[in-house]
Amino acid sequence: MDKTYLNKLPKNIATMVHEIELFIGDEIQTKIDDSRKDILACEVNQKGVSILLPEAGYFPNAAVMHELLHIRRFCIKKVPQIKVCESSDLWTPQLETGLTKLDNTLEHLIILPEEFRLYPERINYWKSRTQKALDCFDFINNLRDDQERIALEYWVFIQNIFADDNLVNQAKALIDKLDIADRANKFFHAVNSSINSKVQLVKICFKHLRLPLSIGCLEYLDLKNKKFYEKPLVALAH
Repeated sequence: MDKTYLNKLPKNIATMVHEIELFIGDEIQTKIDDSRKDILACEVNQKGVSILLPEAGYFPNAAVMHELLHIRRFCIKKVPQIKVCESSDLWTPQLETGLTKLDNTLEHLIILPEEFRLYPERINYWKSRTQKALDCFDFINNLRDDQERIALEYWVFIQNIFADDNLVNQAKALIDKLDIADRANKFFHAVNSSINSKVQLVKICFKHLRLPLSIGCLEYLDLKNKKFYEKPLVALAH
């Protein structure tokens, strides 16, 4: 990592940077992406690992740790990411974005509890982000299937991450308005039964969110050896 940014970090975070870089045999890059707004992100793919900054110098400790937790799972723990299969002729930018968001939500089920143990003040940050997302829920422009999928993702995420009656009640109101309460409860219990297996978790999500298995692949990265490979979900269906 660029020393300008590495030197900003406390010892525990800098140590994680070094551990990841040693494992993958390459540096974590820092890149400016001015399309972002006060939020860091990471890119982890066959080309390498980058942390995206909304502007030069913006590098808050807790936010950096959040991205490193993502990176560690993909690079060191070899947790796969959901992708649209390269062989699929159903690819659209919207589908790619939707599966990326789903993958991020599933990763947050694991990452955020760890983040909150390290930085308890981040609970309020994530509550605020979730509240804004609920406030922007679109019953007008989104297709019915998309509304249901988004509401179901919120339902599982909020119940697992926050002990907050206000957020839970707002998520429940979406579920009730869409008349999918039974489906939501089955989804919640299915997710919690497989929370420690990304493969099982993804299969459950595709089933309950009514996504065709044929579009989805799990991408595994081996950055140490500069390799990656995909496993189609249809091959993992049984």
